Amino acid sequence: MKDKNRKIDVDSWQFKRLREILKEEYHIKNKKIYSFVRQEASKRNIVYSISCKYIEPSITVKIYKIPQRQRELINEINIFHILREHQYVVRAKWHRYCLCKVPEMISSGMDYILTKYVDGVNLTDIIQNRIQETYIDWDFLRDLINCLILWLDGFYQKTNNLPDNCHIRNFSYKKGNKQENKENILYGFDFEELMQITNEKDQNSGEKFKNKEAKFLKAIARIYFSILAAKPGIVEGKSIKEKMKLGVIILNNIFDLPLFIFKNKDNNLKNKKRKELSRYFLQSIQSQGKEMIQQRIKYSHVENYDVEYIEENIQKVIRLIRREVNL
Repeated sequence: MKDKNRKIDVDSWQFKRLREILKEEYHIKNKKIYSFVRQEASKRNIVYSISCKYIEPSITVKIYKIPQRQRELINEINIFHILREHQYVVRAKWHRYCLCKVPEMISSGMDYILTKYVDGVNLTDIIQNRIQETYIDWDFLRDLINCLILWLDGFYQKTNNLPDNCHIRNFSYKKGNKQENKENILYGFDFEELMQITNEKDQNSGEKFKNKEAKFLKAIARIYFSILAAKPGIVEGKSIKEKMKLGVIILNNIFDLPLFIFKNKDNNLKNKKRKELSRYFLQSIQSQGKEMIQQRIKYSHVENYDVEYIEENIQKVIRLIRREVNL
């Protein structure tokens, strides 16, 4: 998520490293580059967006903080190469057309990745703003959630992996222009940690489901939980019903993917399988909730978190979803 007010420490090792990268990639020397650099919010890495006359097109530079994370850097570079080779574009066929894409990688080095800058709006901001409007455009939000599901499915189909660090902040939406025949685009970021998919039975689900089914539900559950946790949300006890509806939208649409197509034509068996998968989705949300509670307990003496209130709100969301989808 962008933080336009973030101050840049020009004497930091990160900024010095950025200078070295720009010198190597673009031969930029002795320029006051801080005047056209913006630092983006990132917990694990240093991310800069750069736009100026010396660099066309605008770029984003992601610098890995810890050299020991070389494997994660290689993971991300490999994924960019695979998706570029397969021309990763998925067209979401809803009443607002949308392309599902990743940024274009320009270059990479021993501790950085350089991509074309994406001029979009973070999905966290879009969803949080939309659900607080007086008249909520549920058609738009439904389309957005569907596109998010299709983005994950396309990623899985092309790479046989899923991002392990699934968070709503790792997606950006760029609105199209009908007059210029430009379509809406959903971009996904951050492929450092991956969940490899197999065709075997998933042990974590008690071998009820295939590995690919369980991990896909786990990935979308993580994204959904990040929506619940975004402020205002389950921590503050706000927008509970609105965010619950987004969970219902996920469950009403996710099983249309080829991944979940049930070959048996018996409707009773089909409905039973869907209910079992839906319960696993909700169990994954509960697991995310437990992890969050444990983290909040550690910092409750500093931030004054009411962990019982948070847990109560998580359970409330799950109860409401169960009621809406008849579980």
